[in-house]
Amino acid sequence: MGWRDSEWQASLDDDKSPLEVFTDRFSQDSDVATADLRLYARHLYGSLDPTPELFVHAALRTDGRARRIMGEHWSGASEGYRQRRVVAESARPIGVVHGMADPFICHAYLRGVMWGRLWGGDILRLDGIGHTAFLEAPDCLKRFLLDFARECGAKREP
Repeated sequence: MGWRDSEWQASLDDDKSPLEVFTDRFSQDSDVATADLRLYARHLYGSLDPTPELFVHAALRTDGRARRIMGEHWSGASEGYRQRRVVAESARPIGVVHGMADPFICHAYLRGVMWGRLWGGDILRLDGIGHTAFLEAPDCLKRFLLDFARECGAKREP
């Protein structure tokens, strides 16, 4: 039996991070139900409706051991823990784009990060966009990246 949307939402409402949900549900064994992985792909790609079958097939082809390793890596926070310090101390501009429907990154978390030099003074919020802005809102992301490159390239340090 597949994991229903209500179960996905309930797990998020129970103060579990999406990474914990991912690790608990999709990485424990390699025999995750097809319906579960289809639901995961649909949440991952947010506004892409229907979710392209290519992405669903990629999720289905992923070895369960790879899911387990990825889930444990990210939820364990054993690496990447310096990221908060790096962005807080950065003298270089950092451009941040966030899909507000992203099931993995909470916007409140991003707002709470101490940014040393957040480009534009704010995070670009994309309503209705999930984790993959490059697929879901490519024109918006392209404009953001071009503006970022123009401004930052013009102020390049020697």
